[in-house]
Amino acid sequence: KSRHRIKAYNQRIEDLGLVNPCPWFWMDSDESADEDSIGGYSKEESAVMADRDLSGVREADIFIIDTIDATETGGREVELGAALILGKVIFHVGPIRNLFHMHPGIRNFRTWDNIISYIESTFYQHGGK
Repeated sequence: KSRHRIKAYNQRIEDLGLVNPCPWFWMDSDESADEDSIGGYSKEESAVMADRDLSGVREADIFIIDTIDATETGGREVELGAALILGKVIFHVGPIRNLFHMHPGIRNFRTWDNIISYIESTFYQHGGK
């Protein structure tokens, strides 16, 4: 599952001194939720999380979208749109899944290791954060 992969890379990025303002991947969904739920969360929980996630995009200096796994939820694409509108530094890792992943404001990487190397060289060349 992508959340387990992303947790590990998030830790490596935080070890560099950066902070994730919205670590959604620590949340556990309720797999027993009813069929009207969204991703295992109630509508009310989903509304709170959507607001929290968009606040996280606003607070972030860097937005990273991971498209390695296909998903039907659409949340990451909404967040990407918000990051584009807000003029955030955006990194993309994984397959190009729609035309917005090729937006000139997005730097594409093949792997998470490539992103981490880029962050290391960019931040440490310029004095870190």
